[in-house]
Amino acid sequence: MTEPSPAAGWYADPENPARHRYWDGTSWTDHVQDAPPAPSERPAASVPGRRKRRGLIIWVSAGVVVLLGLVTAVVWGAHQFTSAFVPNGTSGTSSAAGSGGSADGGVPLSEADFYQRELTNLRAKLPAGDALIDPLAAPPAEFVVRASPGYRAAAREYLESVIATVEEAGSMQFETLDAAESYAYSTLGADIEEQAGSILFGGAGTELETRGFPQDPAIVEIEQRITDTDIAPDSDGSYLRVAEELAALVGSRITLDQDEAGCPNLEKDIAAFVCLGGDYGGWGLITYTPEGMAKVADPSFVATMKHEIAHKLIHVQCGNQSAVKWNNAYGEGVANSYAVIYLGADRAALARVGEAHPEYVMNDTTDAQARALHESDLACYDNDALPVQ
Repeated sequence: MTEPSPAAGWYADPENPARHRYWDGTSWTDHVQDAPPAPSERPAASVPGRRKRRGLIIWVSAGVVVLLGLVTAVVWGAHQFTSAFVPNGTSGTSSAAGSGGSADGGVPLSEADFYQRELTNLRAKLPAGDALIDPLAAPPAEFVVRASPGYRAAAREYLESVIATVEEAGSMQFETLDAAESYAYSTLGADIEEQAGSILFGGAGTELETRGFPQDPAIVEIEQRITDTDIAPDSDGSYLRVAEELAALVGSRITLDQDEAGCPNLEKDIAAFVCLGGDYGGWGLITYTPEGMAKVADPSFVATMKHEIAHKLIHVQCGNQSAVKWNNAYGEGVANSYAVIYLGADRAALARVGEAHPEYVMNDTTDAQARALHESDLACYDNDALPVQ
């Protein structure tokens, strides 16, 4: 008889007891975090009727580091958490026994060391002030599933609502400090882990899981500027200058050094390439090969540039989803379609590339996928659904 697998969550790493590793419900993932500090050594008063804490709250660790630099879209109001924070239906007052009660018999949850430590860590996940997310910055690698600017903005709003609710819960009264500490460790943390931890994995279990976000408005404005740019050669017949201007609009520059971007195992018999994701240094680079530079006096030189820019903008929207089926099957064709539809690229020039390299062919399918990606980041995934982690 097979024992059922534990629920998804953070557990002690079987390879290293000094850290935790994320179990996705089926297997161990590559995502690890430091193990939590030991809780207070004072006796832990039990809170009847509540589940035991499975592990350190995900928002105290790597699980919510991913929520740095976000803004917009309302997700789950704080009221949806409030009922979960009231112990035993006691309207915010616990009768658990222990030591450390105040003279009037009431100890607020906010006096618990564990509550203060976790609230401080949670607040530290937000950037200072009202910092806006830069849509042209490389998507944070910590976002395992979704990385679009729109999703990260909604995730920030979600995190802010969690902070507000945890702050409100700090006024809950307990008879003893031990009872407050026990509740902060075993119940409050478990509720937040259960309800907020899935943000790292695309909002699974929240309304964000089925909510799609379009390409960022700042990116759409840049796309229009690229489309409106006059494509004309210099007096020497070269299109290099105008290609450099287009690259600068997306924070990139042209390089001829084929090793500068650090792309691994790349077949460099193509006109140009970008190296995105991972730890590569190519986010701000668009590399032209000798074959590509040989066409610097041909308008196709600019069409190639727009194709590479399309790759970068798709990556802004989708993150590193290189393994999804549509990308493996016709990703280069989708980049061509995106360049034609949203960057004003010459369809005929890019179609000629498809004649020599079938993976670059454009058709109704690639056009439809490019439009879908532009309209919703959920289209980055197979069958418009988040992948199982």
